[in-house]
Amino acid sequence: MSRAPDTAQVCVVGGGPVGCFAAYHLAQAGIDVMVLEEHPVVGQPVDCSGVIGAEAFETLQLPRDSVTGALQDLELMSPLGSKVRYGATRPLAYLVNRARFDQSLAALAQQAGARLRTGVAVSSLSPEADGVRLGLRTEGAETHCRARAVVLANGPRYRFQDQLGMGRPRRVLQTVQADVPAAYQGPTKVFFGRSVAPGSFAWFLPTGEGRVKFGVSATAAAVPAFHCYVSALIERGLLAGNSVPSRGWLIPIEPLRRTFSERVLAAGDAAGQTKPTTGGGLYYGLLAARIAAETLAEALRAGDLSARRLAGYERRWRAVLGPELRTALFFRTVAEHLTDSELDCLIRLACHERVMRLLRRRIRFDWHRDLIVGLVRRPQVAATFLRAVVRSCLPG
Repeated sequence: MSRAPDTAQVCVVGGGPVGCFAAYHLAQAGIDVMVLEEHPVVGQPVDCSGVIGAEAFETLQLPRDSVTGALQDLELMSPLGSKVRYGATRPLAYLVNRARFDQSLAALAQQAGARLRTGVAVSSLSPEADGVRLGLRTEGAETHCRARAVVLANGPRYRFQDQLGMGRPRRVLQTVQADVPAAYQGPTKVFFGRSVAPGSFAWFLPTGEGRVKFGVSATAAAVPAFHCYVSALIERGLLAGNSVPSRGWLIPIEPLRRTFSERVLAAGDAAGQTKPTTGGGLYYGLLAARIAAETLAEALRAGDLSARRLAGYERRWRAVLGPELRTALFFRTVAEHLTDSELDCLIRLACHERVMRLLRRRIRFDWHRDLIVGLVRRPQVAATFLRAVVRSCLPG
């Protein structure tokens, strides 16, 4: 049976990894799916450090042709000069060329039967009794398409979610990153401190392609923090030159209050499904994308795309990610109120052999709850966090 080019059973808004992974699983289930990507080329621009947990590749069977290196050694730097180095016995994560990674997932979706349209921005979204009407803008022309259901996977943009009663994330991080040629071959460095990265951290990451990515995530004022960080890296001899091209974006660190409505699901950053500890979102977003595809495939077969039916998506992803997100969000809320001296104390504590053994037993790149629980059971960590908890409750 022929189909009109402007119709599909499911439209996926966003051709990034989450959107393409959802499209792949929908197409695998025999669903007619169309991906709408606003940029002319999938994978550009890049708003990501390009670090993906090793477990994600194993459990989701992700393509590995974009892998450029492995993250195995970490050096944590306190604001007062203390540091601790952790070396894993196997890779915690892999470094990828994000443009190639995105393009590999897009190719996977297309091979499964998904259609991909680039250079198409979705300007409006209107659920109706028998489907969803999407307004499209391409090369200055306004058109539209129709679908029975929609997956929002267009990153940290929440106009449609607001419109549909899903809301917006209550908390976000501001992020600025640069990517430059460098001969650095040492461990990945992570810097803490209020002057370096207020409420979060900064990184210096060798990518395995003769380049490094370095950047800052912060609860506020990320741009001035990034400029100060660049100066500090130059002083340390890790960078040469003052002028580096950078790019900034927002990262949600708390899920939307709802990630479903009539005929529409949200996944990935579009749903706030990221790690509150680090802001990393690829693994969680890909897991949610697969669950969204499974939920929609079942709903389409049942002929029921109501909000009541699609609420099963939220129950399923929260069953997988909910305990992790709650613990990590609590940890972040407290950590944002640690002083520089308390951060230094915790870094020095991490040098102790008992803590290092705990790290070796419990560290996982994408799942932090077990490690957090183990750490806060240690008296010194608990006392430091209790002071921060009290501080967080004070006005001002």
